[in-house]
Amino acid sequence: MVAPSGADVFAESAPRGENTILLLEAMAGLLVALLGATAPAGWAAEVRTGTALRTEENSHNVGRGCGS
Repeated sequence: MVAPSGADVFAESAPRGENTILLLEAMAGLLVALLGATAPAGWAAEVRTGTALRTEENSHNVGRGCGS
């Protein structure tokens, strides 16, 4: 693709090392998200339904001046 100025904007791509780092950072982000979601899901699967729901309700009211 040629830009209006005549410069070929896709002539140079990122060096291979930068692409590798970007890919590793993306994979690390997915791993952190997966681990961050697994712990609460595992806890919720083990406790009784009422306990999990009360805990979720109380976490939404933190800092709002709502007492439980």
